[in-house]
Amino acid sequence: LCTMDLVALRTFRGRWSKANLRIIIPAALLGTLLAWISFRWMSDAHIQLMIGIIALAFTLNIWLRRGEPPVKGVSRWRGGCWGTIAGFTSFSIHAGGPPINVYLLPQKLEKTLLMGTIAVFFAVVNFAKIPFYIQLDLFDTSNLMTALVLLPLAPIGIRLGFWMLQRTNQELIYQLCYIFLFFTGCKLFYDGASTLLGWA
Repeated sequence: LCTMDLVALRTFRGRWSKANLRIIIPAALLGTLLAWISFRWMSDAHIQLMIGIIALAFTLNIWLRRGEPPVKGVSRWRGGCWGTIAGFTSFSIHAGGPPINVYLLPQKLEKTLLMGTIAVFFAVVNFAKIPFYIQLDLFDTSNLMTALVLLPLAPIGIRLGFWMLQRTNQELIYQLCYIFLFFTGCKLFYDGASTLLGWA
């Protein structure tokens, strides 16, 4: 994952929103710290359910409302809140995508700027988690060999994704983002609810 982050940084170099990153990265680091502190007593299922509901409510609101939703700008308050939540959920349940998308998608950033900002954000967050994961003994070395075998595919996947991004209509990119966010919300909601209700 970290290797893919490094390749993504090189691919998108300079194509990101500095104004947003100055807000969401410190907030995400705070969220990571809070997740580390509370790791032993927080319930993954409750977090999954909460983020699933947020993702579903956000996408359904976009799809069901009449007219084009208003474009929102950079916001210290919203960026700080969603950045903190993204850092927390990325550490706890590896699901930082929904919160940060809830903040970034309404800004209607140019597609490359959007993806570059997301790439930088998760590169910083993923590397920031490493010392905490080591301290909590959360690294699973059982699949290390598989990861090493697949390592050469990381640059190919990132470059292919960037190539497709450059050739895809911006409106379609945003629609795909909302669709992926919706299904991610469905998965998180199901996982959280099934655990809490004893389905799993």
